Amino acid sequence: MTRWKRTLRITHLFTKSEDPKDIKESMNKVADVIEKFRPLENFDAVNDFRDCSDLDEANDLINQLYDYCDSNLIWVEPKHD
Repeated sequence: MTRWKRTLRITHLFTKSEDPKDIKESMNKVADVIEKFRPLENFDAVNDFRDCSDLDEANDLINQLYDYCDSNLIWVEPKHD
């Protein structure tokens, strides 16, 4: 069983919208959290989050973030509805 060292809370910032404006707003909010979360200080793709307004690119960036978190024992808290 994996022993997570930290928890990242970002899933509440995700959007279901496919509108580029909404995607960009969501990705900027996620980038704000990443920049303040010290265990992610070496996550190089954070700047790409700020420029992202495309749904496929956003999904790719989120996947990169999840992979980085997994490899650094950071739990990404699931969204609670």
